Amino acid sequence: MFQHKANEANFLNTKASKDCRFALPGFGRPLDYAPTEKNIYGVESRSMFPSALDDRDIEAGYVDLPVLTLREIAMVDYMEDLMDILEWWKKVFDPAVQEQWKNAAMNGDRDITLNMAEWVIDELQFKAMIYETTDVVALYNGDVTKSDTNLPDSLINNLKTQIKALEFHQEILKFFHPGALAKQRDFIAMALYPLVYGKSRILTDRVITLDEALDYAGQGEVIPVPKETGITREDIAWRVLSRADIQVRPYSREYQCLPSDWEFREDGRWHVATYINNLHPVKHRNVYKLVEEAFNCIIPQWNATLTPLKDMLHSRSRIEYHKAEYFPVPKEVAAKAPQMRPRESQSEFDERMEEWKMKNYTAIQPDASKFLPWAVPPWMMDKLPEDLPAAVRIERGVDLNRDYKERGLQVITRMLGIDLTPEDPFFEADWHVEGTMNTFVPPHF
Repeated sequence: MFQHKANEANFLNTKASKDCRFALPGFGRPLDYAPTEKNIYGVESRSMFPSALDDRDIEAGYVDLPVLTLREIAMVDYMEDLMDILEWWKKVFDPAVQEQWKNAAMNGDRDITLNMAEWVIDELQFKAMIYETTDVVALYNGDVTKSDTNLPDSLINNLKTQIKALEFHQEILKFFHPGALAKQRDFIAMALYPLVYGKSRILTDRVITLDEALDYAGQGEVIPVPKETGITREDIAWRVLSRADIQVRPYSREYQCLPSDWEFREDGRWHVATYINNLHPVKHRNVYKLVEEAFNCIIPQWNATLTPLKDMLHSRSRIEYHKAEYFPVPKEVAAKAPQMRPRESQSEFDERMEEWKMKNYTAIQPDASKFLPWAVPPWMMDKLPEDLPAAVRIERGVDLNRDYKERGLQVITRMLGIDLTPEDPFFEADWHVEGTMNTFVPPHF
């Protein structure tokens, strides 16, 4: 429940929708420009989604995630296994299946108690109700979502066929991703031929449409190199993990990936309004149509992915753990605890004491309590059980159709191919933040 009465009119404030189309960050506005709007409590703040590249968001705690216990990680891993079962969202309401899944959890290799197993079933039932409506489910903190049904098979097969037109038959022109073991390659590259400050051109009096994209090639004025923003990554964690003498600048004054403009039209769908960088607007027009169709199919998933970034109600721990606790040791064992020796330093004594505790103390493992949703969309309120242990908070989620239909969207399109074989069927990549801050890439699909 909201602690204070929320002003919904403020939440729907869309003054940014009237922003000039030709005054953009890096051209007519500072490179680090960010629009502002009032939140549900009437407080005006930056209206951009938080970024792990931004010290301001780091300092405010907007990109923090709770540290999970090993037991909670075991719960999440088990839930992910269950979500891979065909029609799990239906089977989870079958009492016989519930008992089967709970027994498998407690008797398997994972450290899962009865309380944890019951939480798993309750959380999956909650997520199943959301999945039945949205075809999307979120499991991990960090705004990671999945869907097994958002792209129809016909669209997937069409994409597989049309993508052959983007294949480069000359090996030297296949843009393999560095470090991806020659498995990952770009069909539509995100950073190839970007906007380059001081070289690229811009039309200052019009927005060219998809049909006239080629007519204006080479026209316009050169975009000057923008002024320095002054924002750098100065937090201690970054300096520890990198060379402290390197000043990292999240905003690039050299380049920016080129987005395409998208419009929400009267048919209730999003359409590409300008050309997609590195996708020919005439030769590959069929691919444009498929990208549009895919984009509209995944709107619910993007909504689910972005909502936790705006709501900040979803990053909680299933198992609260604030301090380490241990079972008491017998008096005869405690009497043999190490004592400080003459001329022994404090650090040496602490090390011996820690070793002794590791051998003689047994930690009390934290356990789950009764499941409680962290935040609930308004349409679900009448579906919740009446015996919840505490009141729940109502989320006002992101709705791209509602929130951006007047202003439109800018989308950076990238299409990847990952080559797997029966002999090498896996692909792994390191976690990283995509692009720079003036690229603005929060979601992927």
